[in-house]
This record gives sequence, C-alpha cells and structure tokens, in this order.
Amino acid sequence: PILYSFYLMFTDMNLSGIANFVGLENWKYAFTDDPLFRKAFLNTLKYVVMFVPCSIILAFFIALLLSKKIKGLGFFRTAFYIPYITSVGLKGPNWLGDKHVAMISIVILSLWTIGNNIIIMLAGIQDIPRSYYESAEIDGAGSIRQTLYITLPLCTPTIYFNLIVTVIAAFQVFQQPLI
Repeated sequence: PILYSFYLMFTDMNLSGIANFVGLENWKYAFTDDPLFRKAFLNTLKYVVMFVPCSIILAFFIALLLSKKIKGLGFFRTAFYIPYITSVGLKGPNWLGDKHVAMISIVILSLWTIGNNIIIMLAGIQDIPRSYYESAEIDGAGSIRQTLYITLPLCTPTIYFNLIVTVIAAFQVFQQPLI
C-alpha cells in the first residue's frame, strides 16, 4: 500500500482506474493552486501544536494521581478510560460554527479520548521501583521533589513514546481541523 500510494502521487487517476503519469503536477497543484490544502495543513498544524502538549501533560498528571493509593482507585481508573471507548452527545452552542472557538472545541473534544495515554503513563509510573521513593523520603524529599527528580526523569521513555504516538495520531486528524 505504501508503494502504491507513492505511485499515485505522480498520477492522475479517473474513476475507471486508468492512471496517467503527471509527474510533479499534483504536488505543484497542492502547494500553489489548491486553497483548501494550505488551509487544512495550517489548521492541522495548529491542532497538533495545541493538542499534543495538553494531551501529554494531562495524561501524565492524571496517571500520577491514579498511581497513588486512594480509596476507590479502580473506579477512577475506569472512569478515566471509559471516554476513550465511548462517545458523548452534548447539546450546547454551535461550538464548531464560531471560528474563534472551533479549534479549541476540537482540542477539548479530542482530550476526551486520552485514556490510552493515561494507561501507558500509569504503567510507566508503576514500573518505577518503590525503593527510589523510600530513599527520597528518608532523605527528606516531599512529593513534589519526588515527582520532579524521580517520577519525571524515569518516565521520560514513556513520555517520549506517548509523544511520538500522539503526534502521529494528531497529524492523521484531517477532517475536524478543516472545518
């Protein structure tokens, strides 16, 4: 499929399936003559810049909270993951019709589905040996210092993984930012 897609970039194919080689004409049209391509690309870029940092930061802090020993932990873990596998129907103003709030609305709606990122972050946090925290506690480090000097550095590979996957997924969003 990748090679075939690469081949199609340089052809003009009609509905009959007959492809005519056009060289770089498709690229030239997309970057110079097609007004929707530029708009869609810039909107997608804007979406990525807004969504990815919010998603990573929010997922990390929710996972950090879910890693603590609290009563009803299973309920909270389920509550944060359920939106990832369900949809929500909210009535309200025309969020997508107002160009000033449409992108923010799309980002907020997309943040509804960060359950997978939370689960992956939680796994990374739970993989940190408890002895590190115990040693830091003996040395007088509070929870903020433990988070900054133990949890955050040791979760860097997990954060990086989530970052890569989220950037890829965010760039695959096309239709919503086109609005």
